[in-house]
Amino acid sequence: MDEHKKLVDIVHSNDTPIAIQLAYGGSQTNHPDFEDASLWGPSAIKNRATGITPKEMTNDNIRHVVKMFTNASVRAQKAGYDAVELHAAHGYLLSQFLTPYCNRREDEYGGNIENRSRIIVEVITSIRKAVGSAFAIMIKMNHDDFMDEGEGLTLADAIEVAKIFENAGADLLEISGANESSGKGISPARTKIHKPELQSYFLEPTQQIASAVSIPVMLMGGNRNFARLQDILNQTDIKYFSMARPLLSEPDLVNKWKKNPEYKPLCVSCNGCYREGEVGCVVQEKLMAKKHPSRV
Repeated sequence: MDEHKKLVDIVHSNDTPIAIQLAYGGSQTNHPDFEDASLWGPSAIKNRATGITPKEMTNDNIRHVVKMFTNASVRAQKAGYDAVELHAAHGYLLSQFLTPYCNRREDEYGGNIENRSRIIVEVITSIRKAVGSAFAIMIKMNHDDFMDEGEGLTLADAIEVAKIFENAGADLLEISGANESSGKGISPARTKIHKPELQSYFLEPTQQIASAVSIPVMLMGGNRNFARLQDILNQTDIKYFSMARPLLSEPDLVNKWKKNPEYKPLCVSCNGCYREGEVGCVVQEKLMAKKHPSRV
């Protein structure tokens, strides 16, 4: 808690709000620390990416997970965060409940999209009761799992899910795509998007979801070009943008755009920023090596 408070204070001192993302990986938690753990899932279906077969969750397990997300949100609020984001995308546990391939349940948590959304609704409701109305609850969700027909969440389902989350009390939705447990090797982070027209690649489905709800919706995925983002902001219902790789490369990118909207980010979407045990920009590292070879 002390370290989180230090981080929050630094961010707030720069007139910037900060949220923390909460996730439970379930069978997608392929890490040596969890080799002896009993990992939970909506159903005991082998994960195509990790090879892990989770333990099918009982209703008591589900209530425990709801409680843990709630407790984490309370801690986040006490640490000074302005919001939490629930990670219900990319094949993590909450996402798995939305995905028919992972969720074969025949109780109130399986079957139709309302049932498959139930655990997330219960998490939202429980957090809201614990933290009050002034603390923001954001949801990261897929618009499509990009899986074979009948296996994954579809855009039609996602639009209904977005409405359900809004009614449950969510304040903002961040729209992504791809289920990393699908076994297809599809990632939400794309390469070869050097042209502006290839960037912001989840625009169309995100706009469809944004037009179906009244709460703000955030566009993620290849946001690189300031002029394109300005056009999207002015011409669609999308209110916010998220970035990851460009900010790993240049943490001050937004300030650079503020000074010069024509500035072209260094990020080339090579996906080389994550290596086992560390995160960093290989482009920046190469530039640094040229400027200061003695530091390498």
